[in-house]
Amino acid sequence: MSSPSLGEQIRERRSALGITQRELARRINVSHSTLSRLENTPGIYADTRTLVLISQELGLDLTSMMAHYHEIPDQEELSLIARARGKMSPEERDRMMALLRQEFRDYFEPDDEADGGRRGRV
Repeated sequence: MSSPSLGEQIRERRSALGITQRELARRINVSHSTLSRLENTPGIYADTRTLVLISQELGLDLTSMMAHYHEIPDQEELSLIARARGKMSPEERDRMMALLRQEFRDYFEPDDEADGGRRGRV
């Protein structure tokens, strides 16, 4: 099963929040027709500013939205984190990010005693 398109992602979240296309368009200062095309026409691209505003209004993850445009690597690991993040409370997201940051620090910071400062370095 493929992941939802950007338009489907926006439409599903907007509907779940009980927001009409016209209301969302008004909130982010774009025309109703622009938002309608974005939701319903495959291959239509929005500018980054519009995506940022939509992500803020709907609580969608901007990274996963940008992945539809291949502006960031669409890797399985990033998609997994983005999907999990979207289902978490703010507190759970904070804990997940703290864990990830610590793991990256532990892996990429040098450990002079153990391996001559090359731990995690390729």
